Amino acid sequence: MKLHDLTHTVLLVVMLLMISVVSPAQFTPRAIYNFDGMDLSESNGNYASGVAMNTDFYDCGVGPSSFALFMDGNLDTIRLDANVKEIFREDFSLSFYFRVDRSGLAPGDNIGHTLFSIQNNCERDSSLNIRYLGIAGTNTTDDLAQITLEYSGAQILRFNYELNQDLCWHQVVFVKNGTTFSLYVDGEFIESILFVADITLGRDFPVYVGFSDCVGRIDEPFNGRIDEIRIYNEAITEEYIESTRRFPDQIISQDTTLFEGDSYEIITGTSCAPSITWAPTSGLDDPLSINPTATPTSSTTYQIEFDHGDCISTDTVRISIVKDDDIDCDNILLPKAFTPNGDNLNDAYGISNKFIVTDLLRFEIYDRWGMKLFESNSKDVLWNGQYQGQPMMPGTYVYKIEYSCLDNIYQKTASFSLIK
Repeated sequence: MKLHDLTHTVLLVVMLLMISVVSPAQFTPRAIYNFDGMDLSESNGNYASGVAMNTDFYDCGVGPSSFALFMDGNLDTIRLDANVKEIFREDFSLSFYFRVDRSGLAPGDNIGHTLFSIQNNCERDSSLNIRYLGIAGTNTTDDLAQITLEYSGAQILRFNYELNQDLCWHQVVFVKNGTTFSLYVDGEFIESILFVADITLGRDFPVYVGFSDCVGRIDEPFNGRIDEIRIYNEAITEEYIESTRRFPDQIISQDTTLFEGDSYEIITGTSCAPSITWAPTSGLDDPLSINPTATPTSSTTYQIEFDHGDCISTDTVRISIVKDDDIDCDNILLPKAFTPNGDNLNDAYGISNKFIVTDLLRFEIYDRWGMKLFESNSKDVLWNGQYQGQPMMPGTYVYKIEYSCLDNIYQKTASFSLIK
């Protein structure tokens, strides 16, 4: 799968992810609004349901059987329980997915569209306003998308970030940890900013979804879908964010290399797109499937298109085909993530390009404390995500592998994610 070119408009932060045996701590959202019941209820039962100031509508969400809050740009204001505001008085984390109706963008549109806000009378004092900014060019396909998060008071913190235009669904995560505020978009760390003091956010201001008091002044109502709003009364970690991502309309399977004649199952994340298209279709056992098995006769880049009608997502995966004399013994391939959730898709973890392994000398998997959870010396034996019959928690794990290839010994250690 290709690496998406996401360009930060303010500051380009390059993060080196170090191999670690530490898996992320597990966090429990204090409030969840997933809209799967086609209502505004809070799933944990900790808060009263949200209130629609006009009418609430629902459409398909980040998964094939989920629903999202649908806002058509006509002041579809949702006001959350006033007690939700208490979560934001100390450390907090806010996570949600959104999908813009791009058909509603006109050339030259550079108006902010509110996604989530804690604000009063469009003032900046201790306010939070999360916005989508569409900047259209000569036609709507040239528009750039930006997210602006603003935490204001004695100091204004503003994050701007260009979204990947190959995706329809985007995830935004905003975290307060002491006086440090951090933004993550689509699983990528964007920036952390240190605030001058630890102040209370929003005082007694209302908590809105898809609306702020700036709408009608400098902003417009949101036109699109919002899903999986999760609010934590603590600062979640980057590892936790990665381990709980849904990867909507994206290919999870990594680029791989196969021996001529072998097959590779292409796994995608969640999607409720009514139409998908693979190109090319040659070598796919079922071109209509969201998770086909590919047996290409030559090196091929497969592209999938998720068509939502008002927005199209695209992603690719490269499958390289080699013969005996083309083998690269250094290039042992293991997935960056797997999902042992019992759906028979990507449920086990092991070597993708087994053809380069003459003998597997050891294959071991460890948890955050360095405890060995799995070992094998057979390249055909995969880890099912369990230890002593108990499923392991989502998080980051580490594998160590030693193998022979073309009469030489190779070793590799790396981390990967277990996703539920």
